[in-house]
Amino acid sequence: KLPPPFAPGDNVEAIARTGNAPRITSPKTDVVYSAAAAGAADRTLSLAAETDADVGTVYWFAGRDFIGASKRAVPLPWQPRPGRYTLIVMDDHGRSDSRSMECAD
Repeated sequence: KLPPPFAPGDNVEAIARTGNAPRITSPKTDVVYSAAAAGAADRTLSLAAETDADVGTVYWFAGRDFIGASKRAVPLPWQPRPGRYTLIVMDDHGRSDSRSMECAD
């Protein structure tokens, strides 16, 4: 895993460049995802975000826990356990977006 240059809660406003923050497009809001699907592939969510063209890498967090990194416009597969999460995507310029989601049994 690539280590993120920033973490949620860091004072990135001081270092973030101008431009648009990433926008989470998956998972969707107001959807409860199932963790009890029959196969592991069925439990995998694709984390995706739209970003500005100057972004090379996006970093994904569940709260302050680092999930992983992916190149711009490349979804990151994630297999969450049941629970409520605040997903955060942060680009390599320190700009971020967040979204709440739930994964049920």
